[in-house]
Amino acid sequence: LPSNSVDENIGYIFTPTVADVDKDETFSFTIQNKPEWAIFDTATGSLAGMPTGSDVGTYTDIVISVADSFGEIASLSSFDITVVNTNDAPQNTDFQKNGDEDKILNITAEDFSNAYYDVDGDILSKIRINKLPDNGVLKINNEAVNAGLPIDLVNFSLMSFYPDKDWYGTTELEWVASD
Repeated sequence: LPSNSVDENIGYIFTPTVADVDKDETFSFTIQNKPEWAIFDTATGSLAGMPTGSDVGTYTDIVISVADSFGEIASLSSFDITVVNTNDAPQNTDFQKNGDEDKILNITAEDFSNAYYDVDGDILSKIRINKLPDNGVLKINNEAVNAGLPIDLVNFSLMSFYPDKDWYGTTELEWVASD
């Protein structure tokens, strides 16, 4: 029997098997209610494809039939395929902050939220700083941030960059968003 579910962005394939007592026959397959994301092979009866996030949902009453060279027709029972939504990783982009020499530069939740996108519509819940800025210290609640540790959203508005004394110029931090 064909699988009745597939996760988005994962390949789906079903090929029926044919048993016929007559020898040396050719077969021709047809399908009713083929999902838009799938391809159907009339020579093998194979139904295959890779549904995406826009294909999430249930495709009902799919019927694959086969006809032999004598015109005999057989059909599988109708079946459904549900394309299951999976959590897609969020994306984040760079953002720029400007400050004055020897002044603390605050980095807010809004700075991170404005540079965050999630195709599933999930909200930003955590960030992870992969690379700390040079020429100063990044702090939360007056404690130095360690690279690689998750930081909960509740702490975002309390993040600050303390530049080294008399330093001015450009520095950067690398971060990753989590939903």
